[in-house]
Amino acid sequence: MGAMIVKDTYTGSDSTDATSRAPDFGPTPVSTSSTYLIQSNQLTNANANPGGATYHALAYECGTPNVDITAQMTNEDGGGEGTYDLWYLVARWVDGDNFFQLGLGETLHLYRLVSGAATLIGDEAVSFTDGNTYTVRLVVRGDQFLCYLDGDLIYSVADSTFIDATEHGVQIDANVTAISTLDNLVIRGSLSPAMMLML
Repeated sequence: MGAMIVKDTYTGSDSTDATSRAPDFGPTPVSTSSTYLIQSNQLTNANANPGGATYHALAYECGTPNVDITAQMTNEDGGGEGTYDLWYLVARWVDGDNFFQLGLGETLHLYRLVSGAATLIGDEAVSFTDGNTYTVRLVVRGDQFLCYLDGDLIYSVADSTFIDATEHGVQIDANVTAISTLDNLVIRGSLSPAMMLML
């Protein structure tokens, strides 16, 4: 595995702003307008509608575009399985209109946003139940994106957009309140493409 860049177990007092405290390891994250809070030592979102014309994320400056991002997501949307993709892993964040996001609902799907327009570049049906906790992983190196769920490689795609962007992190869906959680974020430097395909 690559060297650790960020480890955040979101430990802290309830209602603490995630940007006001240092993670377990790595740089303090920044948020673009939306408020991400610690609750029961997990990450939630205080803004009922952080989406819109420009999206918001909790981003960490990692110093490299090539990363291996893992987090545990517990999605409870109250509207049936797959109604919303509540949490996303975010890669190569440039700003609120330009980045990649890997979301989990009834499918594990990867979007590329350019000037605010989203394009689906990867999508695969997975077993998903509201309220269960899943480990989602996104490995990015060069133009390769590898998408995992609970340790299994679901698919890989190639895309060279934003190939030099070095901020990565997490994001909440635009349509939900703070009823879902994310925990145990780890961002590492990613391995070479040949080694990635052996994982």
